Amino acid sequence: MRALLINPWIYDFAASAGARIFLEEYSPIPGTPDYKKSSLPEDADPLLHNNSAFPLYRPEQYGKLQEIKKYARSLSASL
Repeated sequence: MRALLINPWIYDFAASAGARIFLEEYSPIPGTPDYKKSSLPEDADPLLHNNSAFPLYRPEQYGKLQEIKKYARSLSASL
């Protein structure tokens, strides 16, 4: 799975330009490079591909993801 983008300057830059920040989450599709980077097995049930399974496969990064979402929401709310 790709590393989480945690440099706040990119979010600050977008907000300073008046842009609202929306973080996108997606499900990796089997056979794609992103799926290969994920920790999901090749024969994983498709229901496990959605973003609700993220905490199960990357619990050490789940807290970071929540912090990033909270920060992005706070910047967008201040616009």
